[in-house]
Amino acid sequence: NNIEIGLRRHIGRITGEANVYYNEVDDYIGLQLDADGDVGKYVNRDAVFTGIEGKINVQVWERSGSEFSFSLFADQVRARFDRGGDLPRIHPPKLGISFSWSGNNWNSHLKWMRVQQQDRIGRIELETPGYHRVSLYVDRHWQLGEHSDITLFARASNLMDEEIRNHASLLKNF
Repeated sequence: NNIEIGLRRHIGRITGEANVYYNEVDDYIGLQLDADGDVGKYVNRDAVFTGIEGKINVQVWERSGSEFSFSLFADQVRARFDRGGDLPRIHPPKLGISFSWSGNNWNSHLKWMRVQQQDRIGRIELETPGYHRVSLYVDRHWQLGEHSDITLFARASNLMDEEIRNHASLLKNF
């Protein structure tokens, strides 16, 4: 059972959207570890997910075939079993800002994101610390005939050299 309410609004150069949701999942299938954390098995239990997400995009300027804009974004999900306890490997809340500058044959994006500490954890699961992630992406396109093109791109991730642990990963502790 799912209910979701969303709002999208476009006012001139500003576009925004926000969503809230509530999901009841019968027989949610998840990995459960034994008391020692050595053996795992997949089990099904009823679960409830609630969340909110939002994004605002502002087009700062557009002229001569190029455009500059920025976006603010955030999301959070809460996931619990019906009879108590948090679901394992659920992404923590995050928020960020992204700057985009593009032209007719090129794009660039600079993105900063803050991912919070995840301390709402499943049984026999370890917390993960929060982190900041800064990434940069640029590309250039060339048309090669009517139906072909080529793209050259460069991407740099984790420019602040943070230790990043993806809470949803089974290998987050290694």
